[in-house]
Amino acid sequence: MKHKVYFIGIGGAGMSSLALLAKDLGYFVYGSDIKNSDTVQKLKRKGIKIFLGHDKKNITSVNPQLVVYTSAIKKDNPEFQWAKKNKIKLQHRFAFLSQLILPFKTIAVSGSHGKTTTTSMVGFLLQQAKIPTYVYLGGENKCLKETKITPQSWVVLETDESDRSFLLFDPLISIITNIDRDHLSNYHYRFNELKNAFKRFIKGQKRRKLTILCTDDKNLVQVAKNVKKQAFLTYGLHSQADFQAQNLKYSASGITADLIFQGKNIGQLKVPFLNEKNVSNALGAMLAAQQAGVSFKQSRKYLQKFTLPKRRSEIIGEKKGILIIDDHADHPTEVKTTLQSLKVLKRRIIAIYEPHRYTRMKMLGEKVGTAFDDADIIISLDICPAFEKPIKGITGKKVNDYIKKYNPQKKVFYVAKLDEVPQFLKKLIQPHDLVVTLGPGTIKGLAQKIFQEI
Repeated sequence: MKHKVYFIGIGGAGMSSLALLAKDLGYFVYGSDIKNSDTVQKLKRKGIKIFLGHDKKNITSVNPQLVVYTSAIKKDNPEFQWAKKNKIKLQHRFAFLSQLILPFKTIAVSGSHGKTTTTSMVGFLLQQAKIPTYVYLGGENKCLKETKITPQSWVVLETDESDRSFLLFDPLISIITNIDRDHLSNYHYRFNELKNAFKRFIKGQKRRKLTILCTDDKNLVQVAKNVKKQAFLTYGLHSQADFQAQNLKYSASGITADLIFQGKNIGQLKVPFLNEKNVSNALGAMLAAQQAGVSFKQSRKYLQKFTLPKRRSEIIGEKKGILIIDDHADHPTEVKTTLQSLKVLKRRIIAIYEPHRYTRMKMLGEKVGTAFDDADIIISLDICPAFEKPIKGITGKKVNDYIKKYNPQKKVFYVAKLDEVPQFLKKLIQPHDLVVTLGPGTIKGLAQKIFQEI
């Protein structure tokens, strides 16, 4: 008999997907969340009992055998405390997920950047080829179908290196996009410790059949060189990769490129997005999909219809000649890549940036300043803390000072309060401008508000 499982914070993107997976596999699912969000309402419609707010009365009324939580749940949470006091089994969401998917053929995507997009691409290619597929994603993508898992399903999942939980998984096939200086607070602020964790992931465990690596990333290439007795396929825009994209051509409608697999030209790729990094991500996805039975020819056809996940250079709309775009990028590598890709539109770019997490800004605050080469005007906001406590001396104003330092010829502004941005922006915008909001935190929704108010 399946157990009763209680999810603390069930409304999050990852937790809601996991709750539905557990329900599909026969568990009795309950949960709590502080917001009656669209996601929570959707789960309720699917028959899941959800309590609003965190209170031990909620969880005692269920008396579950297992409680699932995320890294965002603090240890003083009353429901977490009750479970601990009453010796109810507590599992991190990824530990529970790794347990649920053990019987299935799995493709796992890891890396510092590009995980959500690459995972979406793999899932999309398999679904388009009518291969039974369940996708576990850390974001939203409307081009993916919501499917129930079956014994024949492939599981395609986005893993998380930020808390080392990616090491819990033993996939048949893994894709690794890159290794960058991020989430180092969980690695004692040592980049080598993060690289060693990726080395362990590359080595794999008992089930690993193939590891697919992006050779565009020097850190990843260096780490992979030290792994013995592992089957690799490589991809990227780099000339030494097994699978390459060459002769990239850019237009406002997307990118075209010649595909070279192990020295042979296999045709042209046409994709409806602007970021060349996503061309590289597409190569990794095509290699993984091929292992599941999707030919390169099929993948080339399907990718012409692929749409990027929500908040990945998402066009909100154009009004009065002003184009509004929303993007989740906050790490300087992501910000730089996003802004580079938008230059092809040949508009004046106004970038609105919300720094994310004190620990990240402690490590990368100055590097943020170097990410805005392709922006014409920059507005930076206060730091979104996520669930972190402030760190002395690490402030939004200090990040803004770094941006000014590396962009002395540009207009750089600091607006501390998010709700003041639309009014402030009205003084700056002109017809034919491109306004892009950047960051995964409280800046969500700002692009829509700007679009409504300009």
